[in-house]
Amino acid sequence: MPYENHVGVIEVTVHPEYQRKGVGYELLKAGIKLVRDKGFKGLVSHVLVENKASRRLLEKAGFQLEGIRRKAINMHDELKDEALYALLL
Repeated sequence: MPYENHVGVIEVTVHPEYQRKGVGYELLKAGIKLVRDKGFKGLVSHVLVENKASRRLLEKAGFQLEGIRRKAINMHDELKDEALYALLL
């Protein structure tokens, strides 16, 4: 829809061997630059509330917590909360 294509969704996953070495942050920064250069006005990301590392990464990159969706994710028959983050470009 033309009126909805101004915001993108971003997700970064790093192999465990390379976690905590700045790889995720560099990937996230590259993604932000790419969508900014393409004219997007914002990015959103959804992560599990319990994933503190991902939440810190998003916050370090300037994303802000928009809200929590309670019991939004079903993982192995366990309902988990999801944190919604947004970055205005």
